[in-house]
Amino acid sequence: AAEVNASLKASHATEGRVHLDPLTGLANVDGLAEAFDRLVAFCRRSGSPLSLGLIELADLREINDREGDEAGDACLLHAAGIFRDALRQSDLVARWDGDAFVTLFPNTPVEGALVAITKIRERIRAAEVQLPSGESARIDIVAAVTDAAEAQRAGDAVEPADEILQQARRAGRGTILSAADAPATYSNIVLLAEDDPISAAVVRHRLSKDGFDVHHFKDGEEALRGAMELDVMVFVLDVKLPSIDGFELLRRFREDARYANTPIAIVSAMGREDDIVRGLELGADDYIPKPFSTMELRARVQRMLQKRGIPVPRVEEEPAPA
Repeated sequence: AAEVNASLKASHATEGRVHLDPLTGLANVDGLAEAFDRLVAFCRRSGSPLSLGLIELADLREINDREGDEAGDACLLHAAGIFRDALRQSDLVARWDGDAFVTLFPNTPVEGALVAITKIRERIRAAEVQLPSGESARIDIVAAVTDAAEAQRAGDAVEPADEILQQARRAGRGTILSAADAPATYSNIVLLAEDDPISAAVVRHRLSKDGFDVHHFKDGEEALRGAMELDVMVFVLDVKLPSIDGFELLRRFREDARYANTPIAIVSAMGREDDIVRGLELGADDYIPKPFSTMELRARVQRMLQKRGIPVPRVEEEPAPA
């Protein structure tokens, strides 16, 4: 009996570790999913609110680049400690991804969660992080808060918070937004990656007349850098590009959380079935073989936006012939 009891205790301890982030000791994605299912079921039975906060360390990438991964880990541990101290025992905090954390606030409306995360921000701002190099640093956050009571799964609840978080990032360090503070807004930027100047000029002229702000890049590396600085609404990518080809650009954009759901069209003279299949498998919304008419491109871009529920910019009326 003693051996069986010891074995059961060891098994439970192992199960607990599986649901913890090894660096911070907070719940990981699996632990969050399990806790969310339990909390949302309780809140629905009791009719009480459930709020979710998505918190990102605003300075972590810069510190990682400047001081190395160990310094970044020190910042994550510092933040995790503040979360533990600042939150109630009934709240849950989990490491979501890299520099992002998710907090669940049972029996708390969005307004209460905003107050709680504001207190966390002030504690983080007030304390210095001691880095392995002996230097110290101060960090800040950006955050989004949503009502999670109607979500079916944790991922469903995080998705709208992530959209609000993108707006908080653009507003700057220390910004905390809720859906009420961040109405849905969309840019009108098209990123065009095309090395042929004639094709680029024609596409740019057509889409500009349709109300888009077209940013043209002649090679893949420039397009990749441009995408990091812009808030892109639609990508139009040629396949044969210098530096980085269109397929590789497509793969990298789909791996970037900012652009995982952004409409992307591949345009290429490579119209073989294998090429089309490859583009679609990598996540393209459309594959447009060259040559194509500008009116066809216009229609396909508008269709991609409409499928995503994104408003299409106002189309400039063509002047009537004299």
